[in-house]
Amino acid sequence: MKPRSIPWPDLCLLLATAGGVTFFLLQQRSAETLEAENARLSQRIEAWKKRGEATEDDPKSGLSAKLLAKAGPSGMAKLAAILRGAMLGNPAQVRESLLLENQWRTLDTATLEKMVADARAADLSEEDREAVIDKLLEVLVEKDPARAFAVIEEGFAGKTPREIQQQLSKRSGLFEKWIQSDGPQALAWLDRQIAAGLFDSRSLAGTSNVRQQYESLIYQKTKEGSRIAALDPLDRLPTLQSWRLRDLSLEDQIALAKVARTSGLKPSEVAEVMKPFLNKAMQSGDLSGADAFFEKIDPTPEELPRLSEAAAGSAMFALGKKADQLTGDEVPAIRNWLAEKSPEGDAYIGSTIGKGFSNGWDAGQIYATMERLQKDQPSDDLISTFLIGASEGNKQKLDPATALDFANRITDPGKRAVTLNAIKGQ
Repeated sequence: MKPRSIPWPDLCLLLATAGGVTFFLLQQRSAETLEAENARLSQRIEAWKKRGEATEDDPKSGLSAKLLAKAGPSGMAKLAAILRGAMLGNPAQVRESLLLENQWRTLDTATLEKMVADARAADLSEEDREAVIDKLLEVLVEKDPARAFAVIEEGFAGKTPREIQQQLSKRSGLFEKWIQSDGPQALAWLDRQIAAGLFDSRSLAGTSNVRQQYESLIYQKTKEGSRIAALDPLDRLPTLQSWRLRDLSLEDQIALAKVARTSGLKPSEVAEVMKPFLNKAMQSGDLSGADAFFEKIDPTPEELPRLSEAAAGSAMFALGKKADQLTGDEVPAIRNWLAEKSPEGDAYIGSTIGKGFSNGWDAGQIYATMERLQKDQPSDDLISTFLIGASEGNKQKLDPATALDFANRITDPGKRAVTLNAIKGQ
């Protein structure tokens, strides 16, 4: 009997069906395997939790938060070793750290305070001591932030003003938690410390960096702007420039602009506060983002030129990083955009292009761009600031003959003389 042949279309259908069934079975098996693995993982996590709970009062276990607390300074030394090993990735100490993590919050306030005191008395390196105290304070501030900061103050005994400032700087994250849980109480504590002179220590620039840190936190969490105006004038601008405020929503940015304008800052300083938000709005140097930002923030006539120059600078820098982008129509467009907003627009554009040598921009493109701009609209300010900016930066990349040719096009004799002296190094 001759074997029966299967028509090609039927064979394709049969193979496809068989493949589909096989894929379905594999998927079923994979799903079942994944489900089983998840179940085993859940069981292991639960076992770790139970083990952590079981070790709390069992002296035989050899490790529990309560046993470490009862052991005094030696217990804190053991805790320091666990935390150090966990930070270095030691598997055994990572497990021990996880076991203890479930137990910290079962300790009462008095026990946590005693443990901090024991850590201060223990024979530990300063790094290990701080790691233990940090861990304990994290728990204590959740239970009783006022007591946590009383404990922090106790640690100031015998410290220099500089050391106290360093301690306060490290504890700013705990202060943030306190503001969130009880803002009025946290503010009252801060004002008492200010009155007591705790924040009087200042940098060489005359600013109180740690107070700026705390005040920016207060503004971030409460939006209370009256405190900014009450700051020492030297502290107002850096407080409002804090990195903590960089991620404010647009609505909060508008509110911050109002606070800055009523805090005693100069318009140029208000512009400095708003520049990080402007850069964020522009993304990759897009001037339409700057226009949208100005529409929302509504800069004053004094603020607009500085903000516009910053926006033009960002747009120029974005172009300079791209090959063959400077010589197109983009730079003239940026120049025209800035001319509508800043009377010093040409001076800013020229200076920015001049600094392009130091930023790694192509020299040929720089000269071609300047030729294009001068052809469109001759400007003494454009040429002068370009050459002075180039001379102050990577001067060896400035071609002497080309520089002299540009300088001789300056029509104002005084400005031409100043520029020639700059490119000659006089």
